[in-house]
Amino acid sequence: RAGYKVYDKGTVKRQAGEYTGYRAEGRTRLFIAGEVNPDWSYGAMIENTQDFDTNAQDSETKFRRAFVTGNLGSGVKMTAGRQYFKVGAGNVADLTGDAIKFDFGKVLKASAFYGRFDSDNGITTGTTNKRNDVYGLGLAYDFNKNLYMNAAAFSVDDNANANVYDREIYSAGLGYKFDKNTSIYGEYLKASEDDVQGNDDGFAVTLSYKGAKANKVNSWGMYATYNDQAATTMIDHASEAIGDLEKDYFLSHGIKGYEVGVGYTLAKNIVAEVSYYDLEDKENSDLDNTMLWSRVTFSF
Repeated sequence: RAGYKVYDKGTVKRQAGEYTGYRAEGRTRLFIAGEVNPDWSYGAMIENTQDFDTNAQDSETKFRRAFVTGNLGSGVKMTAGRQYFKVGAGNVADLTGDAIKFDFGKVLKASAFYGRFDSDNGITTGTTNKRNDVYGLGLAYDFNKNLYMNAAAFSVDDNANANVYDREIYSAGLGYKFDKNTSIYGEYLKASEDDVQGNDDGFAVTLSYKGAKANKVNSWGMYATYNDQAATTMIDHASEAIGDLEKDYFLSHGIKGYEVGVGYTLAKNIVAEVSYYDLEDKENSDLDNTMLWSRVTFSF
């Protein structure tokens, strides 16, 4: 899979002034999968990123994922190694890291995990990134073909990192599919600790319409999301605006704002997407981020 991304970072308003930025890069991901035996398999992902903003041949290639998956019997599946997974809608946890995860259940589906993950608020001074140790349990249940729920609990170890809160986080979400095209999902989040502004909870709501399918030319979709979350309710948020912009004040102050996006399948296995983000400090609207994110993904 290869993609071309353009970030227009817009304006970041901060007490010390304003920052504007723009970045373009090409990213190629090679996914590897192999069967060890009928019960066990191996997966990996190698990623190469090229910076288009300079004339130099700047690029880096990293082994982003490497894991094994196996059936332990009685409907239990284990995944161990460096892996990616999202809990619920990713408002608390959109995780990549070294972990062990157990999936089980057919009606009430559950995922229990422990790992050390890359984190929005795992950044320390210098070149050291002390990742969060996190225990978690995620649950998913479909009441019927239209109504469904997600719930999760997380325990975060600050790992001797002053920028990370040692805390528990709980989330509960409810979704409804109006028809085959339109759906809405809302999630409430609660942390055991206040952030520096005295907040410990939040919510997020997403409205979706259709969706761009890589194998269906001219298919398209759009979505809108609103977030209002205390800093302590986030481990690694799914929003690209937090992961790729100047983000230090969100880590202790929380976020409030929206994102909207649209996707369109230009040709078979070629999907174009554009998203706009407008996030601000939960208690101070003078501190905000805006970003325009566009990408074209080629799948093969």
